[in-house]
Amino acid sequence: MKVRVKYNNALSEDEVIIQANENAENLPDIVQYIKQLSNRKTFTGKHNDEIHFIKQRDIICFRMENKILTIYTWNQHFTLNERLYTIKKQLSSNFLQISKSEIINIDYIDHLKLNKTGWFPLRISVIIVFILIYTMIYFIIWSIESRRAQRDINEINKIISENQKH
Repeated sequence: MKVRVKYNNALSEDEVIIQANENAENLPDIVQYIKQLSNRKTFTGKHNDEIHFIKQRDIICFRMENKILTIYTWNQHFTLNERLYTIKKQLSSNFLQISKSEIINIDYIDHLKLNKTGWFPLRISVIIVFILIYTMIYFIIWSIESRRAQRDINEINKIISENQKH
C-alpha cells in the first residue's frame, strides 16, 4: 500500500481521500481509525472543586448514579454535568453502552462472560488490576507518611512553644 500526503493550505477543513481497489483488505479498519483520530474528544470533569481535562483513552467508564454522571479513570473519578446519551454521541468506537446507566471503554476489558440470567460480569485486564492495587498501596503509604509528618510538625510546634516560654 502506498501512502502519499499532499498539503493544501487553501482547504478550510482537512480532508482524507483514499483511493483503493474495492477488494482492498483492512480498508474499513483504516477508515475507522482515521475517523477515531478526527473525533478525539477531551471531557471536562470536576474533582474536589477543580476542573480537569480527561482524555478518552484514560477513561475506564462513565456511570450515571442518582442523576450524577461520573467518569472513572484508573486513579480518580470526576463528575460531569451531562446526560449519558449526549456523552455516547461524542465517544469513539472503543466505548460500549452496557446498561441504561453505564458506558465502558472496551480497551480496559479482558473478557466478558454471559451467565444464565443474561448478565455478563466484566473481567478487567490484569494490567488494570495491577494499576488499581499500585494506586491503593501508594495512597496507603501516603496516608501513613502524612500522619508521621503531622506528628513531626506537632512535636516541632511543641518544642518551639516550650522554647518561647523560657
